[in-house]
Amino acid sequence: MDKKVKNLDNLRKLFRNFGIFAKLAFKSAPYAFSGFLLLSIIDSTFGAITSKVFGNLIDSISGFIKDGNTESIWFTLIIYISISAIPNITDVFTSFCANVYNLKFPNFLDLHILKKRGSLDIAHIEDPKFQDLVQRAFNNGTQPVIQIMDLGVGTIRRFLIILISSVVILAVDWRIFLLVVVFSIPKFIIEVKYGGMSWGINAENSREQRIYQNLRFFFVSKFSVIESKLFQVQDFFLEKIKKIFSDFNDRRIGVEKERSRFRLLSEILSNVGMFGGLAIAVSSALNGSSSVGSVVFIFSIISSFTSTTTNFLLSLARLLERNLYVSDIIEVLETKSVIKEVAHPEKFVVDNAPEIEFVNVSFKYPKQDNFVLKNLSFKIKSGEKIGLIGHNGAGKTTIVRLLLRVHDPVKGKILINGIDLKKLKIDEWWSMLSVLPQDFTAFNFEAKNAISYGDIDKKFDIEKVKLAAKQSTADSFIDEWEEKYDRMIGVEFGGAELSKGERQKMALARVFYRNSPIFILDEPTAAVDSKSTSEIFRNIENISKKQSALIISHNFATLRRADKIIFIKHGEISEEGAHEELMENNGEYRVLYEQQKGEYE
Repeated sequence: MDKKVKNLDNLRKLFRNFGIFAKLAFKSAPYAFSGFLLLSIIDSTFGAITSKVFGNLIDSISGFIKDGNTESIWFTLIIYISISAIPNITDVFTSFCANVYNLKFPNFLDLHILKKRGSLDIAHIEDPKFQDLVQRAFNNGTQPVIQIMDLGVGTIRRFLIILISSVVILAVDWRIFLLVVVFSIPKFIIEVKYGGMSWGINAENSREQRIYQNLRFFFVSKFSVIESKLFQVQDFFLEKIKKIFSDFNDRRIGVEKERSRFRLLSEILSNVGMFGGLAIAVSSALNGSSSVGSVVFIFSIISSFTSTTTNFLLSLARLLERNLYVSDIIEVLETKSVIKEVAHPEKFVVDNAPEIEFVNVSFKYPKQDNFVLKNLSFKIKSGEKIGLIGHNGAGKTTIVRLLLRVHDPVKGKILINGIDLKKLKIDEWWSMLSVLPQDFTAFNFEAKNAISYGDIDKKFDIEKVKLAAKQSTADSFIDEWEEKYDRMIGVEFGGAELSKGERQKMALARVFYRNSPIFILDEPTAAVDSKSTSEIFRNIENISKKQSALIISHNFATLRRADKIIFIKHGEISEEGAHEELMENNGEYRVLYEQQKGEYE
């Protein structure tokens, strides 16, 4: 795209983006933001009025020297003092409104952005290009938005000062106006050009910035710090971080050096324009066509016009630069979901677990050529406990992702009681699921809350919390704590330090507390000891006959009591049936089962 077109497009986006965030600012603090904006605009008119009255005061003094009349001097002086005092008084209210707005808006904005980021599809979260966009957008947090709002209000104020000054200067002599404006333009061009170049370097560096954040994780995350120490890779990671910083800074410093050289030239030109304008004003006084007070007024207006025009153009240039970052934030905020909800979802209310059927389902991940799942068909009847097994990468977790509607099938469909999953409201579908993902999260809250947050829609019930802990065997270590379920989790917060197995038990307790019609468990006991594993699987088997369960596990012994076992191989169903049936088939399932059994004997 042509640079001129890009700049015009950026200017158009600037007005749009400022309007979007001005609405958010108004929502965050309606009276404070309105007052701040209005008082800032009113304040812009006082400079010219004060200068005019001061010029009149000079003329009154000159008149006194000629005719000895003092009345006009004292009257004008009172007006001058009164008008000069008004901005100081309004500044108290402006500062109050600004302080209230500056306290409320950043928090409101942060919550607004967090809400949006929390609502993004997992497909977006895993998209590297989208992550580059997120990195660019939030590399500086919400500061670009705060800056664009502050600069925006300041720019509006300066524009009004320029407008008033322009009318005055044009009324005096159009040549002054032309000189001052023309010689201020180079500053604007330089700031726009090099501001865009700075953003471009940041944009190109998005992937490296994400790599830096990933490397930084090894110095701030407790478990990552321990592991990186043991593997003695910290110095190696520091060198990689240093290189990222060095490459980035070298490019930015190069741009700043070039910008500084041209800034120096533009400052000289700006001062030449101001000198020319003042010279014309002085000439008019010398030839007697203007009074002394008028010349003082013009001097003040030219000085104000020059400095304000320069600051206006610079702030506009900075606005356009900041807007490049803000446009990325807007793009994230306006990102549409990959998973589309139907306009009129099917009504779906059941007491028991519904029947789930995969019908000729094939799937490949975005921008991948190979299908992970191929023409997959199977059924989970209401109340059935199904085991999914297979080698790593066979497609087991992908089946779970499709069932959660993280992705939609490329071919085929998933039916829930005969209704296409795509026709159900996602939130309603998720409310029916109790899910333990492979990568579970440790909630660093009090133990009772770390469990009960599994279903915040239910009224807190400590007895249900204890039951869920017992089902996941988390009670075995919680009961040993002095504070029991009031114990804080996380040594960083002065709480208990949990092992990985204990953290998985806590995550599993949240699933049991949720107690939805459908349990989806991806390696639910991967980090748990064998004794606890047996007990947990017995508890899963003993959930209500009205509840279904889909369990992924490499532990064949624990899955053998499942109603049905589905063996996935290369994205297809290799074997399917109850444990006894699969053993009789003498297929790969039996080989792996006996091999694993032999390892434990």
